[in-house]
Amino acid sequence: MVFAFVAAFLFSNVGVAQIQMQKASEVVQAPAAKDDDGEWIHWDDGAFFTSIGTDGAAQFDVASRWEPADLEGYDGAQITQISFVPVVAGATYTIKIWEGPDRVEVYDQLVENIEAEEWNFVELDTPYVIDASDEFMFGYYVDTPEGYPAGADGGPAVSGKGDVIRLGADWGGLLETYNLDFNWNIQAWVVGGDDPPPGDTYMLTLNVDMTD
Repeated sequence: MVFAFVAAFLFSNVGVAQIQMQKASEVVQAPAAKDDDGEWIHWDDGAFFTSIGTDGAAQFDVASRWEPADLEGYDGAQITQISFVPVVAGATYTIKIWEGPDRVEVYDQLVENIEAEEWNFVELDTPYVIDASDEFMFGYYVDTPEGYPAGADGGPAVSGKGDVIRLGADWGGLLETYNLDFNWNIQAWVVGGDDPPPGDTYMLTLNVDMTD
Protein backbone atom coordinates (compact mmCIF):
# COMPACT_ATOMS: atom_id res chain seq x y z
CA MET A 1 0.00 0.00 0.00
CA VAL A 2 1.32 3.47 -0.87
CA PHE A 3 0.14 6.93 0.06
CA ALA A 4 0.01 9.57 -2.67
CA PHE A 5 1.07 13.16 -2.09
CA VAL A 6 0.46 15.40 -5.10
CA ALA A 7 2.46 18.51 -5.96
CA ALA A 8 1.68 19.35 -9.60
CA PHE A 9 3.26 22.23 -11.52
CA LEU A 10 3.27 23.64 -15.06
CA PHE A 11 6.29 22.47 -17.01
CA SER A 12 6.07 22.90 -20.78
CA ASN A 13 4.93 25.76 -22.95
CA VAL A 14 2.62 23.55 -24.96
CA GLY A 15 0.85 21.64 -22.25
CA VAL A 16 0.84 20.59 -18.64
CA ALA A 17 3.27 18.02 -17.28
CA GLN A 18 2.91 16.94 -13.69
CA ILE A 19 5.82 15.92 -11.50
CA GLN A 20 4.48 14.32 -8.36
CA MET A 21 5.73 12.15 -5.54
CA GLN A 22 4.39 9.00 -3.96
CA LYS A 23 5.56 7.92 -0.52
CA ALA A 24 7.05 4.45 -0.29
CA SER A 25 5.32 1.94 1.94
CA GLU A 26 8.70 0.79 3.30
CA VAL A 27 12.01 2.59 3.65
CA VAL A 28 14.85 0.67 1.97
CA GLN A 29 18.36 1.55 3.15
CA ALA A 30 21.47 1.52 0.95
CA PRO A 31 24.55 -0.50 1.98
CA ALA A 32 27.51 1.00 3.81
CA ALA A 33 29.06 3.97 2.03
CA LYS A 34 32.72 2.93 2.11
CA ASP A 35 35.10 0.01 2.58
CA ASP A 36 38.76 -0.77 1.88
CA ASP A 37 38.14 -1.21 -1.86
CA GLY A 38 36.30 2.05 -2.59
CA GLU A 39 33.36 4.20 -1.65
CA TRP A 40 29.91 5.31 -2.77
CA ILE A 41 29.64 8.99 -3.61
CA HIS A 42 26.16 10.48 -3.41
CA TRP A 43 24.01 13.37 -2.21
CA ASP A 44 21.07 11.32 -0.95
CA ASP A 45 20.90 9.95 2.60
CA GLY A 46 20.87 6.35 1.38
CA ALA A 47 17.23 5.64 2.19
CA PHE A 48 14.52 5.05 -0.41
CA PHE A 49 11.66 7.17 0.92
CA THR A 50 9.54 8.24 -2.03
CA SER A 51 9.14 7.84 -5.78
CA ILE A 52 8.68 10.60 -8.33
CA GLY A 53 7.04 10.78 -11.75
CA THR A 54 4.01 12.09 -13.61
CA ASP A 55 1.57 9.29 -12.67
CA GLY A 56 1.43 8.46 -16.36
CA ALA A 57 3.62 7.68 -19.36
CA ALA A 58 6.77 9.85 -19.33
CA GLN A 59 10.40 10.05 -20.34
CA PHE A 60 12.92 12.01 -18.29
CA ASP A 61 16.50 12.09 -16.97
CA VAL A 62 17.55 12.27 -13.33
CA ALA A 63 21.10 12.97 -12.18
CA SER A 64 23.54 13.59 -9.36
CA ARG A 65 25.76 16.60 -10.17
CA TRP A 66 29.38 17.07 -9.03
CA GLU A 67 31.51 20.21 -9.40
CA PRO A 68 35.32 20.38 -9.21
CA ALA A 69 35.10 21.58 -5.59
CA ASP A 70 33.26 18.35 -4.74
CA LEU A 71 35.89 16.15 -6.39
CA GLU A 72 39.01 16.87 -4.35
CA GLY A 73 40.87 13.60 -3.98
CA TYR A 74 38.99 11.89 -6.81
CA ASP A 75 41.01 12.97 -9.85
CA GLY A 76 41.77 9.89 -11.93
CA ALA A 77 39.45 7.69 -9.87
CA GLN A 78 37.13 5.32 -11.68
CA ILE A 79 33.40 4.86 -11.37
CA THR A 80 32.83 1.14 -11.79
CA GLN A 81 29.21 0.81 -10.59
CA ILE A 82 26.13 2.97 -10.33
CA SER A 83 23.32 2.11 -7.94
CA PHE A 84 19.79 3.49 -7.94
CA VAL A 85 16.21 2.66 -6.94
CA PRO A 86 13.88 1.96 -9.87
CA VAL A 87 10.22 1.81 -8.91
CA VAL A 88 8.15 0.88 -11.98
CA ALA A 89 8.86 -2.69 -13.06
CA GLY A 90 7.65 -2.08 -16.61
CA ALA A 91 9.83 0.99 -17.19
CA THR A 92 13.10 1.06 -19.13
CA TYR A 93 16.13 2.51 -17.36
CA THR A 94 19.40 3.56 -19.02
CA ILE A 95 22.47 4.60 -17.01
CA LYS A 96 23.91 7.92 -18.22
CA ILE A 97 26.93 10.12 -17.54
CA TRP A 98 27.19 13.75 -18.67
CA GLU A 99 30.21 16.07 -18.67
CA GLY A 100 30.77 19.81 -18.36
CA PRO A 101 28.43 22.75 -17.83
CA ASP A 102 26.75 21.94 -21.17
CA ARG A 103 25.99 18.43 -19.85
CA VAL A 104 27.23 16.53 -22.86
CA GLU A 105 26.27 12.87 -22.70
CA VAL A 106 29.39 10.68 -22.73
CA TYR A 107 28.10 7.32 -21.48
CA ASP A 108 24.94 5.24 -21.69
CA GLN A 109 24.15 1.66 -20.73
CA LEU A 110 20.79 -0.07 -20.77
CA VAL A 111 19.84 -1.68 -17.46
CA GLU A 112 18.35 -5.16 -17.65
CA ASN A 113 16.37 -7.19 -15.11
CA ILE A 114 15.62 -4.47 -12.61
CA GLU A 115 14.22 -5.17 -9.17
CA ALA A 116 11.59 -2.55 -8.37
CA GLU A 117 11.68 -0.65 -5.07
CA GLU A 118 15.11 -2.02 -4.19
CA TRP A 119 18.64 -0.74 -4.61
CA ASN A 120 19.92 -2.03 -7.96
CA PHE A 121 23.67 -2.24 -8.63
CA VAL A 122 24.85 -1.85 -12.20
CA GLU A 123 28.42 -2.76 -13.16
CA LEU A 124 29.59 -0.38 -15.87
CA ASP A 125 30.71 -2.06 -19.09
CA THR A 126 33.43 0.58 -19.29
CA PRO A 127 34.60 2.28 -16.07
CA TYR A 128 34.34 6.05 -16.16
CA VAL A 129 37.47 8.03 -15.23
CA ILE A 130 36.82 11.20 -13.20
CA ASP A 131 38.47 14.44 -14.33
CA ALA A 132 38.28 16.54 -11.18
CA SER A 133 38.92 19.76 -13.14
CA ASP A 134 35.47 19.58 -14.75
CA GLU A 135 31.95 19.03 -13.46
CA PHE A 136 30.04 15.91 -14.36
CA MET A 137 26.76 14.14 -13.59
CA PHE A 138 25.75 10.51 -13.30
CA GLY A 139 22.23 9.17 -13.30
CA TYR A 140 19.74 7.58 -15.65
CA TYR A 141 17.11 8.09 -18.31
CA VAL A 142 13.75 6.46 -17.67
CA ASP A 143 11.00 5.67 -20.14
CA THR A 144 7.98 4.64 -18.13
CA PRO A 145 4.46 3.63 -19.19
CA GLU A 146 2.98 4.75 -15.88
CA GLY A 147 3.40 5.80 -12.31
CA TYR A 148 6.32 7.17 -10.33
CA PRO A 149 9.49 5.49 -11.62
CA ALA A 150 12.33 7.35 -9.86
CA GLY A 151 13.30 6.62 -6.25
CA ALA A 152 14.32 9.45 -3.91
CA ASP A 153 15.20 10.04 -0.27
CA GLY A 154 13.25 12.05 2.29
CA GLY A 155 15.28 15.24 1.80
CA PRO A 156 16.19 17.95 2.33
CA ALA A 157 17.40 18.42 -1.23
CA VAL A 158 20.97 19.35 -2.04
CA SER A 159 19.59 21.81 -4.54
CA GLY A 160 21.15 21.69 -8.00
CA LYS A 161 23.25 18.64 -7.10
CA GLY A 162 21.20 15.85 -5.62
CA ASP A 163 17.91 16.65 -7.37
CA VAL A 164 18.77 17.36 -11.02
CA ILE A 165 16.06 16.50 -13.55
CA ARG A 166 15.35 16.97 -17.24
CA LEU A 167 11.76 16.61 -18.34
CA GLY A 168 11.59 18.02 -21.86
CA ALA A 169 14.40 20.20 -23.20
CA ASP A 170 15.81 21.88 -20.11
CA TRP A 171 17.58 20.74 -16.97
CA GLY A 172 16.35 21.90 -13.58
CA GLY A 173 16.08 20.81 -9.96
CA LEU A 174 13.26 19.17 -8.07
CA LEU A 175 13.32 21.82 -5.35
CA GLU A 176 13.79 24.87 -7.54
CA THR A 177 11.44 23.81 -10.34
CA TYR A 178 8.78 21.75 -8.57
CA ASN A 179 9.16 22.60 -4.88
CA LEU A 180 9.85 18.93 -4.14
CA ASP A 181 12.47 18.72 -1.39
CA PHE A 182 14.16 15.39 -2.16
CA ASN A 183 17.35 13.89 -3.60
CA TRP A 184 17.46 11.05 -6.10
CA ASN A 185 18.56 7.65 -4.84
CA ILE A 186 21.59 7.55 -7.13
CA GLN A 187 25.11 6.58 -6.02
CA ALA A 188 28.40 5.84 -7.79
CA TRP A 189 31.07 3.37 -6.63
CA VAL A 190 34.48 5.03 -6.90
CA VAL A 191 37.85 3.32 -6.73
CA GLY A 192 41.32 4.87 -6.86
CA GLY A 193 41.98 8.58 -7.12
CA ASP A 194 44.74 10.91 -6.01
CA ASP A 195 44.31 10.67 -2.24
CA PRO A 196 47.57 9.78 -0.44
CA PRO A 197 47.58 6.45 1.43
CA PRO A 198 46.39 6.69 5.05
CA GLY A 199 48.95 6.92 7.86
CA ASP A 200 52.70 7.39 7.69
CA THR A 201 55.02 5.77 5.16
CA TYR A 202 58.29 4.23 6.31
CA MET A 203 61.29 2.91 4.40
CA LEU A 204 62.76 -0.34 5.67
CA THR A 205 66.51 -0.77 5.11
CA LEU A 206 67.80 -4.33 5.31
CA ASN A 207 71.50 -4.81 6.06
CA VAL A 208 72.93 -8.24 5.32
CA ASP A 209 76.20 -9.39 6.82
CA MET A 210 78.02 -11.40 4.14
CA THR A 211 81.06 -12.27 6.28
CA ASP A 212 81.60 -15.68 7.87
